[in-house]
Amino acid sequence: MERDLTLIIVGGAIGVIGAAIGAVVGAILDYCLAGRRETDRIRREHYEAALDYHETGKSLRAFDLAGRDLAGIELVGADLRIANLRRTNMTEARLKEANLIGANLEGAVLRGANLENARLELANLKGTNLDQANLRGANLRKAVLDASWGALVRLEKANLDHAQLKGARLIQADLRGARLLKADLNGVELKRSDLEGCDLRVANLKGAILRETNLARAVLDAANLEGADLEGAHLAGAKLSDQTKMPEGWKDIVASRPEDNETPQREASQ
Repeated sequence: MERDLTLIIVGGAIGVIGAAIGAVVGAILDYCLAGRRETDRIRREHYEAALDYHETGKSLRAFDLAGRDLAGIELVGADLRIANLRRTNMTEARLKEANLIGANLEGAVLRGANLENARLELANLKGTNLDQANLRGANLRKAVLDASWGALVRLEKANLDHAQLKGARLIQADLRGARLLKADLNGVELKRSDLEGCDLRVANLKGAILRETNLARAVLDAANLEGADLEGAHLAGAKLSDQTKMPEGWKDIVASRPEDNETPQREASQ
């Protein structure tokens, strides 16, 4: 009889504990679902506010617009500081003079977008599609553009000081007069691009692909171009220093023929 009583008590206790655990789990699930609903509500509000920006002009600072379709949107001069734009489609978006300091644009599509004079300091553009984007005069100081890609990107007079462009593929890009002081361009591909008059002091261009690239009058003081592919590159008037590291034979060619328009790779190998 004692044993039966013990079993009854234990069984009752287990039932109570089970019910309590079930209640706790249910409460947690309800809390999570409520949080998810609240997050979805906020994201919807952020999206609608972005779509209405051209009418309201309200700040979009720290808004979560990740994964949204904002193709062709009008965001001229918008405050998008530290906004989440990861994998957002911003094809042909109008972002001239927008403030995107610290924004996350990783994997975003900016094909044909206009970001002229936009502020993108410390922004994350890793893996971003910049095909035919206009970033003329944009401030990209300390921005991350690793593995970004695109053709005919306009970056004339852009500020890319201390920016990271490791493994980026920017074919036929226009970087005339751009600043790239201490920028990391390790392994970057800039075939047939125009870097005339670029400030590349102390920049890392190790292993860069610069075939048929125009580096005329570029400032290469203390830049590292070891292992770079300079076949067909133009280096007329380029400014080198004792600290500049060039592929074997190239420094002598540039120094001895400063006004030449082209310095073929085959000559460097002789």
